[in-house]
Amino acid sequence: MFLSEKLRYFRCKEKKFCRDLQDILDFMPHNLEIYHEALRHGSINYQTGIYTGKNNERLEYLGDAILGAVVSDILYHNYPKRNEGFLTKARSMMVRRETLNDIAHEIGLDKLICAALNMKKKSHNCSISGNAFEAFVGAIYLDRGYDYCYRFIEKRVFSAKNAQFNVDELASKEMNYKSSIIEWCQKYHYHYTFMLDSEEDTPEGILFHSSIIICGIQAGQGKGYTKKESHQQAALEALNNIRQKHQVLEDIRNAAYEISEQRLKDREERLVAREEKELTFGPVDEMLSDVADNLGTETESKNEQEYGID
Repeated sequence: MFLSEKLRYFRCKEKKFCRDLQDILDFMPHNLEIYHEALRHGSINYQTGIYTGKNNERLEYLGDAILGAVVSDILYHNYPKRNEGFLTKARSMMVRRETLNDIAHEIGLDKLICAALNMKKKSHNCSISGNAFEAFVGAIYLDRGYDYCYRFIEKRVFSAKNAQFNVDELASKEMNYKSSIIEWCQKYHYHYTFMLDSEEDTPEGILFHSSIIICGIQAGQGKGYTKKESHQQAALEALNNIRQKHQVLEDIRNAAYEISEQRLKDREERLVAREEKELTFGPVDEMLSDVADNLGTETESKNEQEYGID
């Protein structure tokens, strides 16, 4: 530790928190307040009743982008012979919520999270730790810059000591992206369909281009030498777009709302039309019924007179 860093540490009023951060970061944090914010879950406001307006959601948004950029940077330079499909799959596996939850527990970050007690008890089964990890990366970026983020992620996420996060192992795992996007759509009652956009003749064979449409919005596109592979790639892009491009998710939500509103409107119009139909034909039916009865009576009387039926 440099002399300036030692002086900063001795002047620090929160020495324990500073030491805990150093153990995780492996370097001296400067702005402790930004790390407090990164580790502050929104539920704590409801538990304490003190609404400061500060939680880690904004830092989580920033950290998500920085994490994706650094992971892509490291994968690109460390795996020069791997194709785009491998790099995309590896990055997706490494930044997904389950992986980030595991990393946060592995490095002890979960112990520093400030959250409501009931949320902490179920932290292993939710995304609190993973979200905090992303916010933590955002805090590092604001506190020390991109190079320190790179150093931290390279050591903690790509650690050779931790086989659980071995890139080749993660990327080789079979991930059914199509099932994942279908489950997501069904959870929120979003209509979805996979479309075959085109077929391209190549020296290797027919290359299929597909897309997934969610509530009328093109959420992702993919290509492959089988329709199944193209669907998988389209689903993967959709999952990444929904997670990383907030405008795509917003467009899907708005489209789903408009569809729901239109269905309600159509249902009301059908009910009104049915009521008008009943009002229009109801009296006519009664009149026809009377006419039929009278005709029957008159015919019967006439027959009795004509044939002398008593």
